[in-house]
Amino acid sequence: MTYGEASLSFLAMGTVQELAHVETDNFPVASKIALRDFYIDDLISGTDTPKAALIAVQELNDLMRSGGFNLRKWSSNCPQILESLSCTQHSDTKFFVLQENESSALGIQWSTSEDIFHFTIKLPESIPNPTTKHNLLFESSHLFDPLGLLVPCIVTTKVLLQSLWLAGVSWEDTLPNDIQSKWQEIKSELYKFQFEIPRLVCLQTCNYHIHIFCDASQLAYAACIYVVSTSVC
Repeated sequence: MTYGEASLSFLAMGTVQELAHVETDNFPVASKIALRDFYIDDLISGTDTPKAALIAVQELNDLMRSGGFNLRKWSSNCPQILESLSCTQHSDTKFFVLQENESSALGIQWSTSEDIFHFTIKLPESIPNPTTKHNLLFESSHLFDPLGLLVPCIVTTKVLLQSLWLAGVSWEDTLPNDIQSKWQEIKSELYKFQFEIPRLVCLQTCNYHIHIFCDASQLAYAACIYVVSTSVC
């Protein structure tokens, strides 16, 4: 496959999925994981027990090796899993960043020792002046939020872009002063934005309840779903 082609992501995922289908009988556990938990060349998955994880790791390595692929840079919140891997296969750092380049837009970090996700928003440092709609879109596109946990904080940016479309501002037009001021205000707040959230939702439980809240205004609408679990202890 040629890097840089528009079809690269589709072909990469298609190759992994075809391999999983072909090898289903030989690697049933790994095939299900490969079909469900790959994102291009990154695999993010988990199991309920260390024993099941060890089986999954072994099968995944064997499955991908059968297609000529080598899974590397393993990381886990379970020391037993890491001990089963060679030193060259797992991350030696405390944080496992869910992308190859820490400065990329994904911006999610996982602390394996505490088993929590960290969020830190990073925007491009040098943007040409004067600020245009093109520049604003370029900056705001770095607020990629794959889990949807940052929506309450970045929805203001989406509303700001919406106002530019409604006002008929062209791509290279200098933004009105009030819009530029608003964007600078939003950015100053985003730079302060850091929080962490536990990765694990619930342990051994006997009851689950789903609570859904939704609201809307003329500018935006949103829904929030909570999973409430009752412990058996």
